[in-house]
Amino acid sequence: MSKADVSSTGSCCSNRKLQLALFSMSNLSNALLWVTFSPISNVVQSYLGPKVGNITNVNILAVVFQIFYTPGTILGVLIVKKYGVRGAMLAGVLLTVVGALLRVIGTGLYEYNHIDATGVFLWLIFGQILASIAQPFFVNIPAAISSIWFPMEERDMATTIGSLCSPLGNAIGQILPIIFVVQSAVNDDQTPTKSDIHGMATLMIVEFLINCAMLLLVYAYFEEKPAIPPSHAILLRNAANNSVNVTTLRQDIDTLMKDKNYLILFLAFSIGLGIFNSLINLINQLVYPQGYSNDDAGTFGMVLILCGLVGAGIIGVVLEKTRAYKTILKVGFVTNLAAIIIWCGMLRSHNYAGLLFAFCLLGFCILPMLPTVLENCAEVTYPMLEDLPVGILMIGGNVLSIGFTFVLQALISKDGWTSNPPLLPANGLLIGVFFLATLLLFAYNGEYKRLNCELNMSPDANSNVLERLINGDASADTATIVSDSDRESGRIARVGSVDNSVHSNTWSSSTMGSMQQPYNESSVNSDSNLSQRQTVVLLDVIKSFRL
Repeated sequence: MSKADVSSTGSCCSNRKLQLALFSMSNLSNALLWVTFSPISNVVQSYLGPKVGNITNVNILAVVFQIFYTPGTILGVLIVKKYGVRGAMLAGVLLTVVGALLRVIGTGLYEYNHIDATGVFLWLIFGQILASIAQPFFVNIPAAISSIWFPMEERDMATTIGSLCSPLGNAIGQILPIIFVVQSAVNDDQTPTKSDIHGMATLMIVEFLINCAMLLLVYAYFEEKPAIPPSHAILLRNAANNSVNVTTLRQDIDTLMKDKNYLILFLAFSIGLGIFNSLINLINQLVYPQGYSNDDAGTFGMVLILCGLVGAGIIGVVLEKTRAYKTILKVGFVTNLAAIIIWCGMLRSHNYAGLLFAFCLLGFCILPMLPTVLENCAEVTYPMLEDLPVGILMIGGNVLSIGFTFVLQALISKDGWTSNPPLLPANGLLIGVFFLATLLLFAYNGEYKRLNCELNMSPDANSNVLERLINGDASADTATIVSDSDRESGRIARVGSVDNSVHSNTWSSSTMGSMQQPYNESSVNSDSNLSQRQTVVLLDVIKSFRL
């Protein structure tokens, strides 16, 4: 392979779009199961009957995805560490398929009167639990997928696409139940029963078959990583992670918990995600008391997410062009606060057009924050693999989602809560907590560590290091490889021997003194720092990058 061939590593990842498509569709398919029962909550109550079909049980079918997010994240991180991203993808899709199968079996037995309402609820809840454990396997790794497969100039948009397929699955999941599940007309003085509900088993079968198809596709075509890393930052991270003793999960968590900027990002994002998830879970219950139907609730949920996808697509382009991650994040949260206030003002009876607009605006503002937060997280926690930092962010959001969902449910059911919209207790909670998140975020000032690494290396230096790795140049020691690239780039000094630079995990004073100023948003081409783990390439890693 010539030097010209490796000067742009992104060209080597020829099937990266296929890998992103497989990941995105798997993420979407899992998300379908999360919101299956939310847009038809009152129909599900009738389907389960008076003994089991209370609103709390129906909400639990969705909230279980938040309850089991933490154990799912821990399991997913451990699987990634041991079996890689492909192993995690296969495990996630398999868990989703088994969960969907349990729901099919339960509804089939129930509709043929082999089990009672309690029995079908148990089948449904266990199916939801398995799918909820699988959810973090997908939701936590969009930034990792984009880093592993895409060069710097395509990475932001890849993260945007991968992260938004879960909300897209939610949007489709809001529509499918309305299409397949029908309630027969009954007199006003009659309460609908299981015999009046049609299509529930069909819905379970459709979602099961979709996930079966994804399992086959992922098994056949999804790959662990490209033969050549797509960027200098990933090349060096892979080298460091393979050459230094692998850190434990606890050590990684301790590192994150000591990072002030990561903790601020964690708190602000957790509140934002908690609000979004609780709205998705309770959308029917929020609008139903104001006189809106199940179909209206499904429409509101759909436009919330579809408009969010449009906004996120725009933000993806802006992120790629400017890389002003911090500024976009802060402006975005302020805009979201305004959108929530407008939505609360529109939540009243006989205001369909106004409420529809408010849902569009809220989705357009809130969903673009997901890829923005993921990119900020990837930058501030580099060179750590993105699954754990993102997973902890998602755990925080899902834990708060549980609390927000049940508190909002209690406020919604409170006597007289509809008497004076929009001055409702639920609205006050939403505005108050998001205002707190916005204030927190203004203290965030995370460093662009990954971007610093990308911009520090000149193309010639990058090609030299990569070519020597690919060709397995074992004639020179590690320090020589690094110092060659250092001299060519003219930015950092020789780091010294392996023993002194790797195992002591420190920089020499001469190296520190030669550093340039780090990247800032006003100058995309400015120089940056490189940490020791990002620059030292050990000989035992060279073999892993040979073609």
